[in-house]
Order: sequence, then structure tokens, then C-alpha cells
Amino acid sequence: MMNCYYNDPDATAATIDEEGWMQSGDLGYYDEDGEIFVVDRLKELIKYRGYHIYPVEVESVLLSHPGVKEVAVVGLPHPVDDEHPIAFVVRTESSLTGEEVTEQELIDLVATEMADSKRLRGGVKFLDNLPKTPSNNIRRGYVRDLARSMATT
Repeated sequence: MMNCYYNDPDATAATIDEEGWMQSGDLGYYDEDGEIFVVDRLKELIKYRGYHIYPVEVESVLLSHPGVKEVAVVGLPHPVDDEHPIAFVVRTESSLTGEEVTEQELIDLVATEMADSKRLRGGVKFLDNLPKTPSNNIRRGYVRDLARSMATT
């Protein structure tokens, strides 16, 4: 592990705590066997009325639907509740099923499979594709900005 940022004590203090742990921004846990599991990123965390929602959990439920090809769940700013989860979804090719998945279908799926705090109160928006990085990861910053722009209009 690194010891410090070269000639930057402020950046070092913000990254490495007093016990020597590096604050990576990853969220995870370890089990009774000492195995470490990284489940999400801290900046991806959605806060709803004091509840912490990990987007990957909601995304996993949505991806279980055969009509969903890709999904990104982010927080939609809300004046009272902090944020409402909103899902940006790319549908699978409808030629296989003959019908496209609907917004209400996905909202209902999450409502029946997950705790009330994780409901898609921000709704579902369908996109033709999700913006990707050169390494083919979803550009979550872009998706968050899209959600924020929707909150202001």
C-alpha cells in the first residue's frame, strides 16, 4: 500500500486514516472466514429517509426480469426524502417475447421483491443504451446528472 501522496499532506490525510487504513470509497463486508466482499461504491449509495440503498441490489432484481438487458439505478434528488431511487433501463430485444417490459411491471417487481425503502419512487426511464466508459462500464456520473436534470425540470 502507498504511504502518502508525494508532497501533498492534505490529500494523504483525506485518504489514509489515523489507523493507517486507506479510504478507497468501496463498500463491502467480510464474513466469519475473513473473506472480503466489495459490493458497491460509497458515492453510488442512495439515501432515502435515513435508509441506505445499494444500487447493485435493486439492479440485480431488475436484471432478473427477462425484458431487461441493462440497468443503472441512481438517486433522484427529492426535497423531503433526500433521494428517490430511479432506474434507467435498456430493454432486451422485444422480438423474442413479442411484448416490451413496462415501467409499472418493473416498479411492481421491485416492490414485491424488496423492502419498502427500496421502491422505485423515482420511476423507470427507458433508454436505447446506457453511456459507457472505454472499459465498457456504465458512466454512472452521466446517469446521475441525467437524473438531477430531471429533478430540476
